[in-house]
Amino acid sequence: MHPELLFLIGNVIEDLKERQIHLPFTGLFVLLGIIRAVLIRRPFSGMAAAVLPGAVLFLAAFASRGGIGPGDGLMTAVLGLFLPLEEVLLMLAISFLCAGLYAGALLMRRRGGGTAFPFAPFLMIGYLLAEGGMML
Repeated sequence: MHPELLFLIGNVIEDLKERQIHLPFTGLFVLLGIIRAVLIRRPFSGMAAAVLPGAVLFLAAFASRGGIGPGDGLMTAVLGLFLPLEEVLLMLAISFLCAGLYAGALLMRRRGGGTAFPFAPFLMIGYLLAEGGMML
């Protein structure tokens, strides 16, 4: 079972509709992630390391003045409660690559230059491709 997939699906829908993530839903998954970590006896250091990329992205959201949404960092941090660091990093790399390709396509169609788009769908694509790659 992959509760993080349910987390992603819920927030992708919310991000596409409202351009934000659902905070109570996200809070529920923070709680689930912590409970799961305790139950499987996940080392705190590993969990903290996996949450760190999301924390950095969250802080980058404020530095970018809207270029990145804080919800993207929060989502990544929550996923770090469920995934090991290597999967979080791979997921982010794939997500940024896909979002960059999408942004490039927007620029080529002359719709870029300040066009905002939700990042949660790219996190989900990154997750699915990273998980698929980790399963091979």
